[in-house]
Amino acid sequence: MSWIQANVGNIVIVAALAAAVFAIVRGMVKRKRSGASCTGCAGCSGCSSCPGAKSGRAE
Repeated sequence: MSWIQANVGNIVIVAALAAAVFAIVRGMVKRKRSGASCTGCAGCSGCSSCPGAKSGRAE
């Protein structure tokens, strides 16, 4: 119990960082599922998989 009391600050910071990472990843997954993750790329490696891409390369 004394270890938790001695490290409560670190525990709170790690929990906040974990929550932030979780929220960011969750948002990325939601955008990917809705098809909004790629919006008019200019020659990226995934350009051919973009919903609005006309060809595999930007011209």
